[in-house]
Amino acid sequence: MGADPITAPVLIGAAVAGGLISAGGSIAGGMAQAGAIEDSIEAQWAMYRQQREDFAPWRETGVRALGELERRVTAGPGEYTQSPDYRFLMEQGTEALNRNAAAAHTLDSGAHEKALLSFGQGLASTDYDKFLNRYYQSLNPYQSLAGVGQTATGQLAQIGSNTALNVSNAQMEQGAARASSYYDLANSFRGGLSDYMFLNALKGSSGGSSGGSGGGAGGGWGGTIVS
Repeated sequence: MGADPITAPVLIGAAVAGGLISAGGSIAGGMAQAGAIEDSIEAQWAMYRQQREDFAPWRETGVRALGELERRVTAGPGEYTQSPDYRFLMEQGTEALNRNAAAAHTLDSGAHEKALLSFGQGLASTDYDKFLNRYYQSLNPYQSLAGVGQTATGQLAQIGSNTALNVSNAQMEQGAARASSYYDLANSFRGGLSDYMFLNALKGSSGGSSGGSGGGAGGGWGGTIVS
């Protein structure tokens, strides 16, 4: 039986077209997945940029407070100044000691003078402690604001680290999607080429058989004519 001169080329063309369509589908699918991942990456970066903007006032406030805190700590408490109630306490304490000494008939004695000196030194020491406490307390607002900035910076750093990790993972998925599409593309071409070679070989084989059959028929007709 002779080979169909139309069917074989159609089959070969269908095999090639099928391979190309499959390859196109692989590329389109891979690129679509890679594009979706790219959109996800951009969305994550956009969110991170927005979070940086949201945290900016807190970080900037912390930076300014830290600068002022450093300036004040470097300058120190400054020159000692008496507390507003220092003079009142000194007068009241001195009068009390004087009254006690007068009652004991020891006014202006060595013991009296020693008591006055001891009281004055104790009061001065206590008042200086108050002076230092006022200085340290004046630093508290700047320490608090600097702490707010530090907390904001730490939180933003963690957010940045998480974003970078997520983006890195997404980029790896994106690369894998593209690589998979290229792999599928190669397989599609290889499959199409294999089908093409098989059908082309089948066509050639069918053509050879047809030629042989034709020759036999011709030979038969020749024998009949001779006879």
